[in-house]
Amino acid sequence: MKLKKKKKVLTEKQIQNQIMKFLREHGFSADVITIGTYGRRGMSDIVACAPDGTYIAIEVKREGKKATRIQEEWLAEKRRHNAISFVACSVNDVKDGLSKWIIIND
Repeated sequence: MKLKKKKKVLTEKQIQNQIMKFLREHGFSADVITIGTYGRRGMSDIVACAPDGTYIAIEVKREGKKATRIQEEWLAEKRRHNAISFVACSVNDVKDGLSKWIIIND
């Protein structure tokens, strides 16, 4: 009997690190925000500025997890002010979230 290998589930911190690396490699200025530093309740995990100056807010979640109501409200507030904001579980989610507004050359 063969045992199936469990799919390795990345932690939120590991996903954040991958996303930060991707953003910086593509010319974005990006920071991970924690409530203890400059954040407020519901604030996204990553805030970034695209090379063209566009403000971006990314809420990072592990696969299968969802943003809380207060996090969704914070992201919606940013969209009302013409920022790009979304929830991401991977670098591919970030590519998809940015592709509607910004061209990323791989």
